[in-house]
Amino acid sequence: MPPPERPDPEPSAPQTVIRTERDIAIRRALEALPPAQRMAVVLRYYEDLDYRAIAGAMDTTEKAVERLLARARAALKGPLGQFRADQATSSGGFGPLAR
Repeated sequence: MPPPERPDPEPSAPQTVIRTERDIAIRRALEALPPAQRMAVVLRYYEDLDYRAIAGAMDTTEKAVERLLARARAALKGPLGQFRADQATSSGGFGPLAR
């Protein structure tokens, strides 16, 4: 019989600091994006909408959404590049942003 699963341990102090710094950096980087790019990113990576649904919500085409997201990802690479190694353990939809 396998041992019972234990809940995940609380993050260490350094992990908490890194997560907090990462979350602040993400927020600042998103705030720096033009409004349409920011909206597309939020709808795609935080609300998990597909391109068609985003296009409908933003009253634009799927191709325009694709371009907005490509530009946003390019813009986010610089300010968020330092956190790329952390993307496997990150939460809140950050991993896909740092491609």
